[in-house]
Amino acid sequence: MKYIKTDNGVISTEEKNHVMRLAHGHSFLQSSPPSSGTEISPLDIAAEVVRLRDEISSQFVGMEQAVHLLAMGLVSGGNVFLWSLPGAAKSTMARMMAAGISGEFFSLNLGPDTGKSDLFGPPSLSAMKKDQWDRAWSRVATAHITLFDEWDKASQVVHNQLLTAMEEKLVTTNNGNKTIPMLLGIAAANEVVDPNPRNASWDRLLFRMKVKYPGDYQALLTVAGGRTPVSPRLEPEHIQLIQGWVDNKAIHLSREIREAMSAIYAEMKRKGFEVSPRRFVRWARAIVAEALLDGRTEPEMADLFSGSNVLWVKPEDMETVQNVQRMGYLIANYVQVGFPHIAANDLNTLAPLRSEFLLKNILQS
Repeated sequence: MKYIKTDNGVISTEEKNHVMRLAHGHSFLQSSPPSSGTEISPLDIAAEVVRLRDEISSQFVGMEQAVHLLAMGLVSGGNVFLWSLPGAAKSTMARMMAAGISGEFFSLNLGPDTGKSDLFGPPSLSAMKKDQWDRAWSRVATAHITLFDEWDKASQVVHNQLLTAMEEKLVTTNNGNKTIPMLLGIAAANEVVDPNPRNASWDRLLFRMKVKYPGDYQALLTVAGGRTPVSPRLEPEHIQLIQGWVDNKAIHLSREIREAMSAIYAEMKRKGFEVSPRRFVRWARAIVAEALLDGRTEPEMADLFSGSNVLWVKPEDMETVQNVQRMGYLIANYVQVGFPHIAANDLNTLAPLRSEFLLKNILQS
């Protein structure tokens, strides 16, 4: 059994005698290492995820950001929403990501008639023979990476059925809740349906991105396009551990990062944008994941830009949210290192950000 050492204990997949449940029960914080355990570094796991990310990206044209977002979801445990027209290789990239962690992959095209058996497996024949009811749990209930294509075609009933599975990594059985091995849930769609803060299923999709067709179609004829098998670099256990490490680190961020996050949230609220507490907390995990994939265990101010794919709710708000993120970084950078480090042409962009804390620090510096 492997474990990751932290400042407040060790993270392993062993539940017994744990002091904190992490990553939706995929890993646990322990006070001491498991017997006969082997220590592994979070940076080593992250480096393999980066190699997998780059190996997948090399087979496509213009998909670097989309594959990076999948890697972010894999490391942080956040679900990913990819919005694009058909034929953008979303399914292929997801399948390759699963192969890279030696994980089970399940893909399903959703529709208005999708039922529980399509999602979680048919009724169990063996249970029926005993005059009992149970399900032959499979599909979403047994996959490590799941792709829900045509997300926009599914009914609200289907979305509701997936809420617990995608957010809590649980399914309800006759014997109570059962943890499922899902490490990454991906929703893909041609359109964004009902993007509002009160839509629970939309709020569960942490990372959101519009995937565009590549600009250079001729280059499409020079890449493998997913034909070349990726090398299995990791195992599901590694991802469970790194998700636990990210979850634990997200509640131990530096004061500067926490205050910058609060400043950005305050400005978004002032502009009328709603961010759920769940999304704000998950953003902290995204910040940690961004740092890890850059080879660091300590987040920096630039990692807050991960919020550009997290904090917007409606597609038309993306640009405004990105601008708020940028201004928050500029002012936070000013507080940290001083006025000369901000480019002159950026000075006029600072005024709209009215964070009481940051402005107070500017005046006092």
